Amino acid sequence: MAVYYSKSRKSWFIRYSWKGKLFYCYSTSERPFLTRKAALSFEPVFVASLSGKSSAFAKPILCDDLYGVYFGSLFETLKGSTVYGFRKFFLRYIAPVFSGVDVYKLDNNFLDVFNLKLNRCGNKSMGRAVSVSRHWVKFLKRYNAILDYERVFAFKKDVPAPHVYHFYTIGQFRVFMSAIASPRDRLLFGVLFYYGLRISEALALKGSDFKGGWLSVSRGLNAKNSEGHQIITTPKTSSSIRRLPPVPQVQALLKEYPHGDGFLFPSAFYRHRLLGQTEVDRLRKRYAEAAGLPAIKNHEFRDSCSVALISHGVSTRYVSRWLGHASEATTQKYYADLLPDEKTVISDFWATDPKDLSFNKQK
Repeated sequence: MAVYYSKSRKSWFIRYSWKGKLFYCYSTSERPFLTRKAALSFEPVFVASLSGKSSAFAKPILCDDLYGVYFGSLFETLKGSTVYGFRKFFLRYIAPVFSGVDVYKLDNNFLDVFNLKLNRCGNKSMGRAVSVSRHWVKFLKRYNAILDYERVFAFKKDVPAPHVYHFYTIGQFRVFMSAIASPRDRLLFGVLFYYGLRISEALALKGSDFKGGWLSVSRGLNAKNSEGHQIITTPKTSSSIRRLPPVPQVQALLKEYPHGDGFLFPSAFYRHRLLGQTEVDRLRKRYAEAAGLPAIKNHEFRDSCSVALISHGVSTRYVSRWLGHASEATTQKYYADLLPDEKTVISDFWATDPKDLSFNKQK
């Protein structure tokens, strides 16, 4: 075993070869190794964690004691909204299982039992739960190097559940808009439907974002964070920062709503705050009831835009750029059921009894 200094981390770390594999330790439960002496003093604890005999070298460290350190490390690399989502899943699915457990006594058999419980909980967002769980196990490897995060995975289902789309057609959306009298609310739901913006992107729009009719999407409103109040942040991905051409329906709505260069959707109940998602929830439910339509979620206005575009033959490549997806594959993943089946397209081609085509060979 040897102790080394990391220039990028500006701290010391331990490297140890065990059973033909290299393992690394960069910190204790409280702080990184700022001195070589601190790293050397922790060597016995690290070796013990590999061999499963930590009790002889160090007092037990409960997983509960590491929660604060774990979430603190998340804020160093992730956005506040992402940490909020991590914390939501963590407290619901992970903390009840790991609470009161000595981190040095964890083993892969424990992870197998945890994975079984995780898959039996009936979580609709199983992929997200597995991702958060694996991230937690990777963190625990700093203290117990024998843990294997790949022990946490989602069981494959024999028959995957079909995706159910909830959306408004173009005709239904016109009926929905006819029930809205407020110019502000008409503009809000207009940009959600015609531009397919995320609700966070729409609520953060400014009048100055509509220059020459083109819409610039460069920020988002985040209220789900550790700060406890609304903050303006960057959009979800780098591809979400985009500039979109004018849409005639939205241009007409802009003329109805007098606005300056500031934020377009201030809150009607709180000063110095923007319209929040909870307020939007109340509005869409009220307008849907007035229009005699089933209420859809805020994000499903974005789905409505996607369905309208794809159903009318717009390429997923263009739809991906319009929605600000990270790639065309993301669009195809979420809306695969709406795309024509390639096998059906080919069988329909042969069903037309095509005539033989001759090609002139060029010399």
